[in-house]
Amino acid sequence: LFVLFILLCALNNHLSCLYAFTCAFTGVFFQNKNTILKYLLVCVCAVILYLPHWSITMAQFSQGGIGHAQDGWLPVPHKWVLFSFLKTLFGTGQVWMVFLLLLMVAFAITKEILVNKRTVILLILFFANYAIIYLYSVYKAPVFQYSVMLFSAPCFIWAATSIIKFKNKIALLIVSICSGILIYQSIIQKHFFTNAVLNQNGFQSKEYCRMEDKYGKEKVEALYMASQRYFVIAYELKYKRRFNYSIGEDFKTISAFKNHLENSKAEYLLLGEPTCLQLEIVKEYFPALLERWQTLNVNYYLLARSGTSTWAKFEKSTDSSFYLSPGKYNYVLNKEKLEGENFNVDSTDEFCYSAKAELNKLNLKEGNVILAKVKVQSLEQLNDVGFNFSVANAKDSTLFFGGTDIGQFYIADSAGYNAYAEIFIGSELKNWLRQDANITFFIWNRSKKKFKFSDFQIRTINCWSARWSWWE
Repeated sequence: LFVLFILLCALNNHLSCLYAFTCAFTGVFFQNKNTILKYLLVCVCAVILYLPHWSITMAQFSQGGIGHAQDGWLPVPHKWVLFSFLKTLFGTGQVWMVFLLLLMVAFAITKEILVNKRTVILLILFFANYAIIYLYSVYKAPVFQYSVMLFSAPCFIWAATSIIKFKNKIALLIVSICSGILIYQSIIQKHFFTNAVLNQNGFQSKEYCRMEDKYGKEKVEALYMASQRYFVIAYELKYKRRFNYSIGEDFKTISAFKNHLENSKAEYLLLGEPTCLQLEIVKEYFPALLERWQTLNVNYYLLARSGTSTWAKFEKSTDSSFYLSPGKYNYVLNKEKLEGENFNVDSTDEFCYSAKAELNKLNLKEGNVILAKVKVQSLEQLNDVGFNFSVANAKDSTLFFGGTDIGQFYIADSAGYNAYAEIFIGSELKNWLRQDANITFFIWNRSKKKFKFSDFQIRTINCWSARWSWWE
């Protein structure tokens, strides 16, 4: 059984493999001369069984991580991330304070904190895993997430709860009260079986089958934007049919995504886990929102090419800015080149447009997205013209930079086309706010092209509130 479970841990996730390794290594020190050889033998068996998957491990290591430098989404963890994780680990809201209260009461009654060898070993296991993951994330590439810390988290919980000792009757009463509070918060108050158990692939696949049965396969298409083909195939096998679908990895560029939507024969689109930028593009081809479903693990849209739209009911923007109504943004444009509603850009204009705001004034929360839009008219594809953003501190040092080439959004239409830039507001927000940072959206005409642009919009969107507010 030990070989089986240590192997399953290793195959589940690379950082679960780290936890399995540290557990196996620790186990060596609990053996005696009669068991040490048998123990080492079963560990070797687990390693041998893992070897066929070694190439996958090395491929992952070659990428390094999923930080911004690896075209991922994770920032470098801040120095207080351990406290933030432990606070979340004990439940929603301020449940961690209940644990501290129990610890103080236990000490007041027993006049001692009971720490034994098992407690020490469990804490070493947890902090060893944390230290490796944290240091790798800081000095190599970000991989630290709450989800991967959950592999070793039970060690901390077992250790922490083992030092709280009460007499049997008192212990039973306290355990009953705490269990009642936690069950109410997690199961009832947060509708656990509706909001947390549902998964994106299962929900979207079930809805796809319902829509296909109702309207026919040729009129229905599903886009699994954040999924992998393996999971979709699993649901094809479950429902015994081939889906009309694509996954996000099928679209290597924004242009490919737009071309797919333009050429789609479907009347109804089931869209799963899009970014805000992707959603705006989809709206151009499927403007009617028929249904929307959001839970902790599901972000689903049912859209149609025509019909009654309900966007106003579901879409929430906490801040909006336009050129004529700038709000909290300061726009910098050359008014001399204004022609009607359009601004003309020529080869002398490298930075022809910018809009800047102080982050402290935008009422941002983790999980928000700031989405900027501009309408462009051009006779050619603007491949070297960027629609960028930068976050800089009070000393004008750049903290974050990103954006897209406007050419990715190009369509041959005399009326013009929309280009977008978005920035996801993650765990680095607190650090930015401490540095009095500001954000600037701008057009960078690197190739000195001629074009026109208009219709500036910047919105702060609470795009998946059910996920980002789950632990509040």
